[in-house]
Amino acid sequence: MRLIHNYLIAILGIAVFTIPFATIILRAYTQTIPSGLIDVAFIDGAGLLRVFRSIIILLSNPAIATASILTLVMGWGDFLVSLLFK
Repeated sequence: MRLIHNYLIAILGIAVFTIPFATIILRAYTQTIPSGLIDVAFIDGAGLLRVFRSIIILLSNPAIATASILTLVMGWGDFLVSLLFK
């Protein structure tokens, strides 16, 4: 199956551990967004996609940046270790 000496397998293995970590960070942050803002957006006539794009994503930018940086650092460190033992 050519799983040895393959970069794609190393990247997928690292993603198995970093994606749940980022998901936990983003979920915890989005739970702190006040539901009143979302309710007001629906009352003003915004659809679900518009609320997600205009409110949730904009308010979650610090959490997205934090999760991205931590995931990058963790993934890069694991990738270097796996290349070391290649």
